[in-house]
Amino acid sequence: MPFDGIGIQPDYFIDQTIPDYQWIDYVNNVLNEK
Repeated sequence: MPFDGIGIQPDYFIDQTIPDYQWIDYVNNVLNEK
């Protein structure tokens, strides 16, 4: 994943289908490509 002046690309939109308490696990899985 490349970095730009704002952060890690590509940007991911986390919508309301992922509960607040699960977003950390979701992001961890995306970053680790699980």
